[in-house]
Amino acid sequence: MTYLPTYAIGTVISLALLLTLAWFIRASLQLLLTETSGSRVRAGFWGWVTMLWIGIVGVVAATSQSPYDKLNPGDNAQLFALIGQLRLFLVATLFAVVVVAYFVARVLRRHDDRVHPMPPRYVPWTPGYYPPPAPPTT
Repeated sequence: MTYLPTYAIGTVISLALLLTLAWFIRASLQLLLTETSGSRVRAGFWGWVTMLWIGIVGVVAATSQSPYDKLNPGDNAQLFALIGQLRLFLVATLFAVVVVAYFVARVLRRHDDRVHPMPPRYVPWTPGYYPPPAPPTT
């Protein structure tokens, strides 16, 4: 029994979901990267790098044949293989998106620290410590 049609259907569904995800996050990611990087060219570059990362991880997971290797021929074998293929794709794509979100959050934190620096921390007076006297005014 061949699993090729089911494998092709799973790959097409995975790629359609991947394209939908890329279309969904592209515009907001581009605005965020433009704000943090300060240039549209840099934002475009990092946007493409991000989309390539998510796309490559998604395609590698979508074309995995491991769910089809361990199944015994039976009534629902193709359905379970398709579910396994899609599950592997979704987990890998979620991993890729979480990695991107982690790095974007780090970039945002560094950007906010540069734009809005924290005020100096207040140190309360401690017993026995007296601040140095003010310089004399003339």
